[in-house]
Amino acid sequence: MPRAYQSPLRAGQVEQTRERILETFLEMLGEPGTHDVTMPELARRAGVSVRTAFRHFPTREDLYDGLNEWWKQASSTPLPRAPEDLPQYARALFATFAANEHLVRATRQSKALQEARARRKQQQRRYMAGVLAPLVRHLDDRDARKAIAVLHMLVGSDMWLTLRETWDLTSEEAADASAWAVDTLMNQLRAKKPMRPAR
Repeated sequence: MPRAYQSPLRAGQVEQTRERILETFLEMLGEPGTHDVTMPELARRAGVSVRTAFRHFPTREDLYDGLNEWWKQASSTPLPRAPEDLPQYARALFATFAANEHLVRATRQSKALQEARARRKQQQRRYMAGVLAPLVRHLDDRDARKAIAVLHMLVGSDMWLTLRETWDLTSEEAADASAWAVDTLMNQLRAKKPMRPAR
């Protein structure tokens, strides 16, 4: 049986349509007062049929997960591979947050986007724990978990928003503060000697 020909042009058009739907969805979420988006309205604004929109995103969960995944790829911030990468990772990530501020804020306003974000958390926690394992191996499990949690929090979008909104820092100042805090905590962890059991 002959194999079906997959046209690169057709595949490119499909991907462009998907991106147009997601870009439109992001614009709509960023509009003041927008908390819910219907698929017919999204399709109309994106210039596609409702059927096409549903073909790309059969469920609302698929749509929100698709937006999260698309933004993660669009940000193209290389993940840290070792503890010493974390300060530079914070700077790069905060620059991404600044460039996509509307999405960061929309995520806080949309319950569905918060749920989509929460579905990625377990994977993020596992990855960060693996990266930081060499830094905390001399700690007991409870202290290691706390140290990893704080370091992860310092490079997150919640920290970026807090520094911007509560402390009126520019995005660059927020990045400097995050990188400084990460460096300071990691240096403290490196200096801490392993606890010796009492004899």
